[in-house]
Amino acid sequence: MSVGDIIGELFYNNLPRSNGYAKTRGYILHNRLGFTNDQVFCRYIENSNYYVRLCGAPDRISLEDKLYVDELKTTSNRDITFSKTVGEYQVQFYMFLTGIHNGRVFVYQTSEKKLYSFEVKYNEDLVKQTLEDYLKLYEAKQKFRKNHHG
Repeated sequence: MSVGDIIGELFYNNLPRSNGYAKTRGYILHNRLGFTNDQVFCRYIENSNYYVRLCGAPDRISLEDKLYVDELKTTSNRDITFSKTVGEYQVQFYMFLTGIHNGRVFVYQTSEKKLYSFEVKYNEDLVKQTLEDYLKLYEAKQKFRKNHHG
């Protein structure tokens, strides 16, 4: 299971997927702005019924005055609230996986070409509750598929 699976299901399930152009533009901006980490971190988490292997690759790990886990979101929307919220949840999971408890979310607003930055305080309870909520949703969908698709 990946952080991307969780974020995709919880935040983007009812939204149209990005088109290829938007994904390419996001990739180019990530590289241009230095968000180029490709190291994957994994951790096993005990759930009430089983263990879950959770993996994810934060956009950047940076050392400034301290070590940070950074997540970059790009958006063409003038209101960056949704992108900021998604980034905050992602960076929480990445802090959980890496053991680095200093996080930042960067939101690049493409039409204004402006980069916003937000520090995020680590909240392990939020990570565990979000994972539990996701697993309940996942199990319910699996049960539905089993009961109605075969």
